[in-house]
Amino acid sequence: MTAPADREWVAAGVRAASQGYDILLAPDHLTTPAPFPFAVAAASATPLRVGTYVLNTGLYPTALLAREVATAAGNIAGRFELGLGTGYLPQEFAAAGIDPGSPRDRVDDLARALDTARTALGGGTDVPILVAGNGDRVLRLAARHADIVSFLGMRYDPSSAGGLSPLGQRAFAERVAYFDRVAADRSAAIERNLTLRAVVVTDDRDAALRALTRRFRLPAEVLADLPILLVGTIPEIAKQVEDLRERFGISYFAVPDRHQDEFAPVIELLRGA
Repeated sequence: MTAPADREWVAAGVRAASQGYDILLAPDHLTTPAPFPFAVAAASATPLRVGTYVLNTGLYPTALLAREVATAAGNIAGRFELGLGTGYLPQEFAAAGIDPGSPRDRVDDLARALDTARTALGGGTDVPILVAGNGDRVLRLAARHADIVSFLGMRYDPSSAGGLSPLGQRAFAERVAYFDRVAADRSAAIERNLTLRAVVVTDDRDAALRALTRRFRLPAEVLADLPILLVGTIPEIAKQVEDLRERFGISYFAVPDRHQDEFAPVIELLRGA
């Protein structure tokens, strides 16, 4: 579960543990708590695994990143997961006084961060590294170096208000197939994550999709095709999860905190199946 960005995260984490969630993930935006102190504190407050989802690696000088990673890993024995990404919001780089460079530059930063993290963690580490992204170069990095690949179900889109636009089933399937090709023999050993954007429990799926059109600025028929949206009754959503697992090998779903309570009965149903 991705954690809320305010002081309620401790209570949300404690409740998440009771609801069957496995991990509490700290985002990395300038408007949210600093992810590494957050992760250490969350580990002391809950029995959950904790992680970063995901670090904006372009904001971290190499020496600072190495120190933060080593400190977090040393204080969260056996329960820490390191998630890394490129960042995509120009306003965050501007606020930090950092030139974001081109998308290629940001992937170069991600590659350096991967090397830094591996060195900081040392050999024989029990800290899995997650790499999140959608583009070819990021997926190739994940194929070579990651323990977990996170398929965003989104693509970088500077023309979009949020900097990202969602992928339909066909485009998402192509991204997963590309990863399979470049990962080759490693593919089966790399866990697959998908970040959900909305979970809506309802008896009227069509009406719920129509209600989401304003938020996503897309027609309902397009929303119905998005893997990142789970909409329907609890059994129907559980079936959607199973279909994503069967079709794409997704075994790790990141649920936004605002949908924590809605998704909890889905966890219970899947685990009881």
